[in-house]
Amino acid sequence: MYKVSRVSVQDVYERTPELKKKEVEGILTWTHNQRHLPKITEYEAAIFHHSRYFNFEETKKAIDIYFTHRAKNPNIFRDRDPQSDELRPVIESQVFYPLPKTLPSGYSGMFFAFVNPDTKKFNCTSTLKLGSFLIFRASMMMDYWHMTEGISKGHSLVVNMQGFSLGHLFRLHIGPLRAFVAFAQEYIPLRLKEIHFVNSNRVTQRFIGILKPFLKKEVYEMMKIHTSMEAAYECIPREYFPSDLGGSWKSTAQLQEDMTSILMENKKNFQDEETERNVEESLRG
Repeated sequence: MYKVSRVSVQDVYERTPELKKKEVEGILTWTHNQRHLPKITEYEAAIFHHSRYFNFEETKKAIDIYFTHRAKNPNIFRDRDPQSDELRPVIESQVFYPLPKTLPSGYSGMFFAFVNPDTKKFNCTSTLKLGSFLIFRASMMMDYWHMTEGISKGHSLVVNMQGFSLGHLFRLHIGPLRAFVAFAQEYIPLRLKEIHFVNSNRVTQRFIGILKPFLKKEVYEMMKIHTSMEAAYECIPREYFPSDLGGSWKSTAQLQEDMTSILMENKKNFQDEETERNVEESLRG
């Protein structure tokens, strides 16, 4: 179990009257009959069903491809040891953390920023693995988000582009990035509604230009560019930002410390998941 204050499945049902226990149980039954898939909990089945707007067939498809895609991309979804030589520099230089409370829109949010923008510490694939950059669903911190936040009517991603430079662009790896974006916009159990880039500059436009060929039209249209914090405050109240960005939340450095503590406390759980939740293609019917 993850060492977090976890939302219960009963809380999920109470928050979401449209989510029917009988339908979720049907999804669980279907999943358990798929010999190639790992077993999932009722809580996870509920999150998937909600993310697909209660469409039974779409939910089944999302669950299958969610686990299959993770299995086919071990460079992103395996070896998630936060103390490894690969991940430690990324964790020390970036932060990916849930916003302090639900946005006025009713959406839940995630915040990304560089703590140290040194390009020598930036590794594209490791960043995707951590779940602390690029687009909306990676791995470790997003798994934590699901466990603690439960279901939301929508999800927002807030990316502070301060410190992002041409040096970071040159270190992007198109293969993992393409695989990640395809997975993120199709099969993650979220209802993505908004992507905000704050403190944006010309490099932001180039970054989005790299992503655009891989993005669905509706995802591309979610992206909002804010060249200053004042412009960002018009969409997201000041109080939701870290203190070093003019907000009333913790500082970015403090959030990085909190994120590190969460990852370290749950190190064994991330690693256990890799051995216990595999896809066995030889058993696919």
